[in-house]
Amino acid sequence: MVSRKTVANLIKQFKSTGNLSFNYRNCGRKSKLTETQMSQIQEQIIETPDITLQEIKDKFSLDTCISAISKIVKHKFGFNLKKSTLSKSAN
Repeated sequence: MVSRKTVANLIKQFKSTGNLSFNYRNCGRKSKLTETQMSQIQEQIIETPDITLQEIKDKFSLDTCISAISKIVKHKFGFNLKKSTLSKSAN
């Protein structure tokens, strides 16, 4: 069953655009970070590839969790976060 409001919206959309395709661009949760912040973070990672997520959060005073920053860095920028753990051998 579909509500009357949904039908009314579909009719209105069809009359104004001529189709019933959905606009997915405006779906989903919006990022807490602005485009400027994301650009600055990306530049910082390029300049300092060994920077940690916590250092990024502290440097830019971000009010978001580390996992959110991680998702942005991986999915938006395509960076793979792997901290090198080099140590001297005992030999």
